[in-house]
Amino acid sequence: MITMLALRILCVLMPAVLVLGPVPAEAQNVAERRPLTFEQQQEKMNAWTVGLAAGLIEGAPLRLAAEMARIVDDGGNLHVLPIVTRGATENLNSLLYLRGVDLAIINSDALEEYKVEFPEVRKHVTYLLNLFPSELHIFVRPEIQSLQDLAGKKVNFNTQGTAAAYTGPLIFSRLGIDIDKTISRTFIIGGALTGVAGFLFATAFGFGNTMGFDQGVKAFAAAVLGGIGNIRGAMLGGLLLGLAEAVVPPLPVVGIEWTDVVAFVVLVLVLIFRPTGLLGERLGRAA
Repeated sequence: MITMLALRILCVLMPAVLVLGPVPAEAQNVAERRPLTFEQQQEKMNAWTVGLAAGLIEGAPLRLAAEMARIVDDGGNLHVLPIVTRGATENLNSLLYLRGVDLAIINSDALEEYKVEFPEVRKHVTYLLNLFPSELHIFVRPEIQSLQDLAGKKVNFNTQGTAAAYTGPLIFSRLGIDIDKTISRTFIIGGALTGVAGFLFATAFGFGNTMGFDQGVKAFAAAVLGGIGNIRGAMLGGLLLGLAEAVVPPLPVVGIEWTDVVAFVVLVLVLIFRPTGLLGERLGRAA
């Protein structure tokens, strides 16, 4: 009787023993090889992807971010994703308010100025490390002897969104120097117009490795003649240069073959006797 009871208990417990026993190695391998679902793969990749707000595509911070991403890349375990933004000075806004931005390269002076308008910014961001000191270079004409000589003058601070475009005016403001700041959007527009002009020139006269060289020299000579930075001066310089090329070469003592030399002669003479051009503004004191 006792033996029959023991057999019945063993038969009842046998399924539990089979279920709770160790899983064979073959079954484990099958489970490990089972592909992840789309949601699981998405979650896995996003878990170790870090969005790094870098800056403008032509700026140094983006190149630094790309190099950082290349060095720390660990496949599926760590992936740094550099993000193109409106500029290094705008990266703080991206870090605070945009989804997917976990890190940001920020100028220290921009952070200090941001604290004036948003004193609690330190509660929302964490300072990690100082990457590198950023230098600011100021190039002036020979007659400029000090920064005070730039008071009331036009000063270009590079493309909007760059560190120079933010830090430059800030430095002059803290020094008490009132300047007429300009951002190099004019250079962007000029470059675009030059590209269009080059395309039209190529369709008319064909492509070549020296295409546009002569025209570029003449355009530069016209700008120098009228005054660099002065639109009306450039127009006047182009008109006078065109008249000189039309009148001077046909003279008997010159010859039509010297047409292209006129631009070089005008450029040299202007640089010698009036470097600022006909309508160029003389900056500062004389050296």
